[in-house]
Amino acid sequence: MGDLSSRRGRIAGSESRGHNVIVRAQVPFSEMLSYATDLTSMTQGRALIPWSSPLRLCPRDQADK
Repeated sequence: MGDLSSRRGRIAGSESRGHNVIVRAQVPFSEMLSYATDLTSMTQGRALIPWSSPLRLCPRDQADK
């Protein structure tokens, strides 16, 4: 969660599912481009990112284009 916060993310919550923790957050897309690689390194390959959830661009990201 600290890494998401450092990427200008806003944590919406977390929940436990068995041995897993699901973290919900809103993070600018531009901050997430290298996140999969960084998360794999931080968790020694144990974490997954479900990219199947809908991605929405926030106004700040749209203005960066």
